[in-house]
Amino acid sequence: MSVTLKLKKNTTSIVLIILFYLFPTNNLAQNYSDAQIEIIMIKFNKLLLSADFTDALELIKKEEIQIVSQKGDALARINYLYSKYYLFIENYDQAKVYAEKSLITGEKSRNNIDNAFGHYAMANYYYQFNMLALAYKFLNLSLELIEPSSHPYLLYHIHYRLYSINTNWDSAIETNIHAQKALDFALQTKDYDALSNAYSAKVHAMKYMHEKTKNLVYKDSILTRWV
Repeated sequence: MSVTLKLKKNTTSIVLIILFYLFPTNNLAQNYSDAQIEIIMIKFNKLLLSADFTDALELIKKEEIQIVSQKGDALARINYLYSKYYLFIENYDQAKVYAEKSLITGEKSRNNIDNAFGHYAMANYYYQFNMLALAYKFLNLSLELIEPSSHPYLLYHIHYRLYSINTNWDSAIETNIHAQKALDFALQTKDYDALSNAYSAKVHAMKYMHEKTKNLVYKDSILTRWV
């Protein structure tokens, strides 16, 4: 009797293990997507900057199929990349379609990072058309969805955009604050293009502060730390 129960118990355990590997939970799929998507985004950006538009589009199509098959919560990020792609090739109607799609899929997602990316997609779209008030609104909504330091890659992008907007608005203090935060988060990523941009932003912000305040501290800081 005890042998029979033991065999049944072992058989049940084996079945559960098989099911676990055949049909992973959404949490596991989500973790897979979150781990992979940042690498994809960095690679995608490099392809865009190199004008390898065909390869860039193929990359996100492939990743989209993979995420859907794994039931991962990263579709808002993929739709954001589509929007960015269409902005680069100047198909602005499609860029808007995918930015809005990113927002919708993000809001439906159980993943706050994906939701934050959906709002960032709208901010990025509006920023390209110099609709800075709307971009600013969506950037701050995106920030509200992220725990501090929970996603350095996205936080870098948000603060870099806020740095740029405040530069346009002639706000030296806010420009400096967001340039510093962009740099802090860029240092936590593996995106060297982001890091280069963030250092340039910080240099500009320090020069800007010196021009506005005439305080030599900012000029000295540029010479000793950033040049």
